[in-house]
Amino acid sequence: MPARTTSATHAFFSGLFDYAGLFPPAALPMERALAHYAAYLAGADAWVLGRLVVPVRRLEELVSTLATLPSDSFAAGPWRLTAIAGDDLTADLARVRGLHACHGESVVRVTALEATARSVAEVERAREIVPADLELVLELPLDGDLAVLARAVKAAGATAKIRTGGVNAAELPEAGAVLGFLTACERERLAFKATAGLHHPVRGPQPLTYEPDCARGRLFGYLNVFVAAIALWHGRDTTQAARILEEEDRTAFRLDEAAVAWRGVSFPAPEVAAARAGFATAIGSCSFSEPVDEIREMGVRLA
Repeated sequence: MPARTTSATHAFFSGLFDYAGLFPPAALPMERALAHYAAYLAGADAWVLGRLVVPVRRLEELVSTLATLPSDSFAAGPWRLTAIAGDDLTADLARVRGLHACHGESVVRVTALEATARSVAEVERAREIVPADLELVLELPLDGDLAVLARAVKAAGATAKIRTGGVNAAELPEAGAVLGFLTACERERLAFKATAGLHHPVRGPQPLTYEPDCARGRLFGYLNVFVAAIALWHGRDTTQAARILEEEDRTAFRLDEAAVAWRGVSFPAPEVAAARAGFATAIGSCSFSEPVDEIREMGVRLA
């Protein structure tokens, strides 16, 4: 029998969201964040879930808290982590190695290390420190020379990272800056991850935190960023990608078995899968239920 063809919706959402419940604006206690991740892994939408995001400095706290979870929390295998490094990448790598040496990798395994690189020298130094058996993800400054930085990240065999939001208005990038990042990465055929502010499917004014009466800002939707990325990956021009990034009409997007589409521009399932595999790899979000619930509210079927 021929192999089952993956639907465009499945290709788009498979492993899409790295869960970052420990980080603002959710900033959950370790116990709650781990309980949520365990529940998501056991749920029907587990196929949409990616890695658990944990600061390196809290790895030991994570391990001690894991001991309080039911043993069947790891029935599907060790949890995959992406660890956020601090200012001392050498020390943080040693912490990761120490974690694996002391506790093994049967319960949790750090598969990626994320750091910030503001210059080519910092990219090169990060690659010297972090061995090839650990994925290296480097957040790039949007006000830097993105063409040069993307080239350096590509040469280092690393993944780029963009911060698309924040908890105050000053941290929200302009669409042009996001487009500049996506364009620089596409020219190098460089994979990237996006994080911050991508809780909602489509761009629009949203609360910046979960606090009552908090400030609001115009946040990008994850459809805006990743559909624009898919368009660039498959040779669409930057003008079209810019319009996708700035789209605020939910009805402009369509996701179904056959394709992911925006205003009649359609990307069939194989094109979506190719862009996810080689370019738009993951989204870090402090909420998992919010982006999943809201896409269902738009009438998209996740199965």
